[in-house]
Amino acid sequence: MADKSSNTTLLPPPDNKVVERFRALPTQTLREYSRFTDLYKDLSVLEHVLEGSEKPSKLPYPLFQFITENFSDDRRIGHNELGEYFKGVMQVVAVTKVHGSLNISDVIFHHQIGKMMTAKHPNIIRFLGYCSDVAEQELVMDGEVTTAEKWERLLCFEYLSNGNLSKHISDELSGLEWHTRYQIIKGICEGLSYLHKEKFIVHMDLKPASILLDDDMVPKITDFGISEIFRFQGIITLISQPTGGNITLQSEYSAPEINFGGSITSRKVDIYSLGVIIIELVTGSKKKPSIANQVLRRWEQRWNGSSKCTPLRHQVIRCLELAESCLNKDPNRRPFAWDIIHELNKMVNEANAYR
Repeated sequence: MADKSSNTTLLPPPDNKVVERFRALPTQTLREYSRFTDLYKDLSVLEHVLEGSEKPSKLPYPLFQFITENFSDDRRIGHNELGEYFKGVMQVVAVTKVHGSLNISDVIFHHQIGKMMTAKHPNIIRFLGYCSDVAEQELVMDGEVTTAEKWERLLCFEYLSNGNLSKHISDELSGLEWHTRYQIIKGICEGLSYLHKEKFIVHMDLKPASILLDDDMVPKITDFGISEIFRFQGIITLISQPTGGNITLQSEYSAPEINFGGSITSRKVDIYSLGVIIIELVTGSKKKPSIANQVLRRWEQRWNGSSKCTPLRHQVIRCLELAESCLNKDPNRRPFAWDIIHELNKMVNEANAYR
């Protein structure tokens, strides 16, 4: 293999961000490409998607190998029912390696890809590209190295530095300030309203782990295609109907009707989950507080008698009331996401007027 200096001579002058980002990488990580010009072309496409000058598209498998250092443990940042997550060497991308055992059909996979490609909103994770291809893998059998073909499916998203919301949940006396929590609640509602109203997408597994936060603590909903993939595949397991080996999506955030044959594709399923998340953001606990005034007193203790807390008191109580309406056992009596946004905006206007 040629050394790095001889490879980079094939490139245009190093004024492109792609070249700058990858110049320092070790030469051996280029082994998946026969020529560095191929790498440069593929990276340039991803760079343009990041910049917004190109739309998300299908990307070659070797590119994903490269930006994850061949899916190394050092790059692994988590996993869920769909697969493993890796942080890219570009620092601004994350890659999901879909579990091969899910055996997702091409029709279902590309149907979900289409939805993710068209979902564009400040409170929805940015989808950057995907791979659905047969890749060769080296296997050692009886001491001899052989190759085998394996179907690989990969998803590429923006990487958000502050992780998921579950890492930032705390009680009233510690952690995030009230203003930040309020803006996170509002952002989640905005993203959910967009999915429900504009894209006709039901998340079906909304929880703090599926809400990521950027540098400014702006929430972005992710994983909204996972539950639908499982539903189409017919491998969703409900707690009341356990079947060995299947995926379980039931959680403390799931609506009660899921256990009783209700529609799991109703938007009101997500609204129930939203209610639990709001309570958890306000109090640090998933359980509905028995006395709202106790929560308020703890917030007032944190505000330490500040004159600014008068409109904030109303926001705390009203958020708990909205959450309670989301948890109504009758799905038809739960509000829509846009109804909650209206109430949240009204409280912001009242707080501004008070100042």
